[in-house]
Amino acid sequence: MFRALKEEQAIGKEVATKLENMAGFRNLLIHTYGEIDNRKVPEITKHNLKDIKEFEKKTQKFINP
Repeated sequence: MFRALKEEQAIGKEVATKLENMAGFRNLLIHTYGEIDNRKVPEITKHNLKDIKEFEKKTQKFINP
């Protein structure tokens, strides 16, 4: 999804890369939960919320120019 949005220029390359990485992190949480350091999860989530907010802002601007 993020690649498609990047190709349509709804979001930039940097945002797309960050969100693809976040999706990969989500997959690690879902599929290998027992191997995740639970102390790092809140820190990663807290520091990456700005990327989600930026994604929201960019897609809203794309939908409602």
